[in-house]
Amino acid sequence: MKIFKNIFPAIVIVVLMFSSCKDYFYSPQVLVIEEREGFKDWIDYRSAVLGLYSLQQKLVEQLIVLGELRGDLLKTTTTADPDLIDIQNFEISSTNKYAQANNFYHLIASCNALIRTLELYHPEVMDKNPIPNDYHRIYGEALCMRGWAYFNAVRIYGKVPYIPEQLTNYRDIIDFIMNPGSTFYVDSSRYAYDISGLNLVDVNDTVFYPVDTVYVDTVHYETYPRRFVDMQTVVDNVTYDLTKRLKYVGVQHGQKDGLKDDTWKAIVWTDSSRDYLLGQMAMQVGNINGAYGYFYSILFNYENIQSGSTAIRFGLDGSFANNAWKSIHTGININEHIYTIWFGKTQQQTHELQRLFDNTPGNLYYMQPTTKAVHLWETEWRGQEPDPNNLWDNMNKKVLELDSLGRPGDFYRGYSNSYVYKYGTRLLTQTEVEKMLKYKSLNQEIDQQNLMRGVDTIVYKFTMGKSNFLNDSHVILYRAASVHLYAAEIYTYSHYLSDGKEISRATGAPRFLDGKYRGISATTQLGVRGRVNLYTPEIDRTVIVLQDPFTNKITGTRDFSKESGNNNSETLRLQKEYYEEVLLNERAKELAFEGERFYDIMRIAQRRNDPSFLANLITDAQGKYKSNLKQKIRTKLMNPKNWYIPFYITYGE
Repeated sequence: MKIFKNIFPAIVIVVLMFSSCKDYFYSPQVLVIEEREGFKDWIDYRSAVLGLYSLQQKLVEQLIVLGELRGDLLKTTTTADPDLIDIQNFEISSTNKYAQANNFYHLIASCNALIRTLELYHPEVMDKNPIPNDYHRIYGEALCMRGWAYFNAVRIYGKVPYIPEQLTNYRDIIDFIMNPGSTFYVDSSRYAYDISGLNLVDVNDTVFYPVDTVYVDTVHYETYPRRFVDMQTVVDNVTYDLTKRLKYVGVQHGQKDGLKDDTWKAIVWTDSSRDYLLGQMAMQVGNINGAYGYFYSILFNYENIQSGSTAIRFGLDGSFANNAWKSIHTGININEHIYTIWFGKTQQQTHELQRLFDNTPGNLYYMQPTTKAVHLWETEWRGQEPDPNNLWDNMNKKVLELDSLGRPGDFYRGYSNSYVYKYGTRLLTQTEVEKMLKYKSLNQEIDQQNLMRGVDTIVYKFTMGKSNFLNDSHVILYRAASVHLYAAEIYTYSHYLSDGKEISRATGAPRFLDGKYRGISATTQLGVRGRVNLYTPEIDRTVIVLQDPFTNKITGTRDFSKESGNNNSETLRLQKEYYEEVLLNERAKELAFEGERFYDIMRIAQRRNDPSFLANLITDAQGKYKSNLKQKIRTKLMNPKNWYIPFYITYGE
């Protein structure tokens, strides 16, 4: 990509412009250091913002590891390094390479520097009703990236230092964070020198008289309260930045570089990725109505993909239906990708995810799917007649007989897409896996075990379509399916008023799974499950027919009305919690290993005010922990403070 050929020069520019210049100050010359030193024209600003994207790239491994390995879908292998084992066991020390906050605050420092420079030398970015230009747009990109860094940091650490925007130097920020025993930090990083010591020096609109020295002359002091802030405070501050300060976002880099497609829309911050971040933050603090307001523009986006196309951007139509689903992870397509971190080996931009997950010789193979994760895909059933929604005869209060058990396995999102089985370096074929699932459905355990003996289970999303050692799969942060699943969750818990009565919207939740939610001309919406040819569970069922996950035979029923003692409000609560777990499982099958799993579980546990929900879901995940560790980790996770990593940062790069 032409856009990112400039990233490495941009890193150099960012380091030179935004790191400390103190080493250069001690020379006998007239010198007033300005924050925009090095910015000569638009190219310099553009290089600086591309440098921010390069700093964002450095965070992806940390985000994937911490977001997935602490959840129920991923576990360490027998060869994993101690840092990963400690993360899985929630015993994370300050020396753990995945625990340190350095990369977050490198990005925050550089964002502060670009934001401040733009405000000082392009003050039009602060106009209330501006005529948009590219400076407004990179200003928006810097605000988005800084907000993204704060939000992800506070999800990991629970409380994080909120850095005054005036601090634009990484080492000053570390001093601000680490200076012990002081409520206030004194910033003396702005220096002004004059060879005579007699001239006036203007710094930040304040006139000072330098003392008569060429070498050490601190002329400006500012004090800032040092504070660690929680999730709600971060969300409030970032929301203000992205709704009040930000007017425009997303330079049209692709058009500037003459690209022939619109892929650039998914690899830089845009209105859509900004709205996703706002919606995701609102979800995390329980503001579901606010979240829906931000997601609305994505859910019902009427932007055509290209001239003459009938597809609607972010609409879950046939673009990724059935076998096309895997193309979500083998390239970038703006119909599904909202914001994706771009990598390319030819531009020396790689990450370690392929090495961490793949068992091909030369790779590390430190992590693999849990048995639970694999079972979520392998216990989907296609072609069952009638489908599970129609198995209960409500009139006669009885379970109907199955005419057809159907076929097991989600082979569009599961096998050969999210995970694979490998015997040595050979991938098992879909036919072999179908045979194994058939053995399971018939309880032929010996045949199943013989087929699977010596087989490794591999996360495949970062290897799919890649030859060994490429290590440059794109890392998706935001995509359309996630927004639709968030919307289903919102509907499950939202309501509206009618004649003063609260009416639940819960029955509208399934529409985001089956696509039957709003007529859009010239396209057919299929929904998250509909596009991979799976039936959609409904929420307004007072009786759920239970089936064996491996044989699909009927094993009993669950009657919500009976459980609630025929209390209508309690019945609805039970239905909502049941459907919430259906959606959580659906997020697992659609979004596994993409970095969000632990926070999805955390969000629901916080909504229910029930730490045991998280503790049990993770420790009971089949294949995750050995029996002697389960109770120890369960006890630890019953305290929500242990859901977060102790904050740690160093002066090191």
